[in-house]
Amino acid sequence: MDLLTGAWSNSPIIDQIFEIPDDFAKDINSWQNLLSPENAQVVVDEFYKCKVFNRSFKTDLKITSYRDRSLEKWISISGAPVKAATGDIRFIRGTIQDISDRKAFEKEIEKLSLVAKRASNCVVITDPELRITWVNDSFLRLFGIYRDW
Repeated sequence: MDLLTGAWSNSPIIDQIFEIPDDFAKDINSWQNLLSPENAQVVVDEFYKCKVFNRSFKTDLKITSYRDRSLEKWISISGAPVKAATGDIRFIRGTIQDISDRKAFEKEIEKLSLVAKRASNCVVITDPELRITWVNDSFLRLFGIYRDW
């Protein structure tokens, strides 16, 4: 983003991630239409810190498609200040990556972890050498073991 003019540009993949139409005006105000109000504020705050404190940022955000607000996606956005010849921060250059698949995988792992933890049957997880790395509470109760933590 050009901090002097407010204009921003991006690669075609960003248009695909957000489903941005060809006639979308890419200016200081328009990008906020691509995010929920709370996430727009997160990005505003990160841009502010980047500009004022000369600090890079990276954060994950849930977004919705520009064309279909019911379609949720996850992105990882990062940015870094770019100085002009005068030493002033003139641009914020960054990347956006679609991490929807990763977030779905993390959610599935969390769900499976909860099932294993709360199962009434004993659950034992071992490493490739068959050393026990984790057991659930049912296993501990069956063998009369108590956690130290």
